[in-house]
Amino acid sequence: STAMETCLKIMKLREDQKLRCEADLRDNIASALRQRLRITRHQPGWKGTEATEKGEVQDRLALYIKDVLAGQSISGGADFETHEEVKRILREAEEEVKAKPKKYDERYAAANGDEKEEDEDDEGASTKKRKRSPSKASKGKQGHVDEEVLYAMKYALREHVHEIRALGKELAGRIRSSRYFKAVRDFQQEKAQFKCHGIKGKCPTCSGSSSTVSRKDAGVISVCGHVGCLKCLQYHADREECVDPTCQA
Repeated sequence: STAMETCLKIMKLREDQKLRCEADLRDNIASALRQRLRITRHQPGWKGTEATEKGEVQDRLALYIKDVLAGQSISGGADFETHEEVKRILREAEEEVKAKPKKYDERYAAANGDEKEEDEDDEGASTKKRKRSPSKASKGKQGHVDEEVLYAMKYALREHVHEIRALGKELAGRIRSSRYFKAVRDFQQEKAQFKCHGIKGKCPTCSGSSSTVSRKDAGVISVCGHVGCLKCLQYHADREECVDPTCQA
């Protein structure tokens, strides 16, 4: 196969991996949002809790959402495109939860005292049924849970947010990899033109005004996939920074 065919195969693989990671992040955020809804049904004022005194558990999901909206949710940093992608995924997860706020979630079943058991219907088909675990039975009025169960529900959410942040970091890597192989594909096209966002107003090659340069005057950064003219790439490499001002790779 030609170099272009190989590149296209890798591009498709990287894009598929990125899409799966996006879906995984969206599902996990939706799961966490639903869990917080369950918690606030039992403790309405808990959402956004920051204090940890007297055994209270912090609402780490609120902190994560705040970081997403501020473009600071990814450990080690990312770029504008990645942060915007995470914001989009958060919005989609919120819409999904609005549509189905009480969807059963196996992830939180143990903490919430829920179980799912197999039942046989009249035709022998296996169906799912939800029940309350007798080991964590509700106390007091109907729907009320004791403090131990409520703490477990909050703690499970807190731990889940760590996984969500890790997924965001994984997505940043997937986006960078996909971007890099797209750039490699473009560099194989003889008449390709590339935008440079480097040293504004100071570069003789691109004039630093996001104008385009030919492939012979351009290069790509392997770690993040951003492209720039060779002079700008060298200028920013000497300062250990990306040619894209929003990138923290």
